[in-house]
Amino acid sequence: PPLEFATAFEKTLGRSIHLWRSDLRIERARRLLARGYDTETTAQLLGYGHVRDFIKDFTRKAGVHPRSLMRQ
Repeated sequence: PPLEFATAFEKTLGRSIHLWRSDLRIERARRLLARGYDTETTAQLLGYGHVRDFIKDFTRKAGVHPRSLMRQ
């Protein structure tokens, strides 16, 4: 069942599925921004409902505003 999977996942990788997925989204965002995607497009591609949620999440986890990683 799902709980057993989640427990095994956390035991194996040392972090929850939620944290792993969140970290993966931030890593994908870094790559998209470095390739020249703007914050709105990046947020949409990663499934965020609102750009402000993406910016808040990214800034909290990456320590910098996503705009600082955008290729000029």
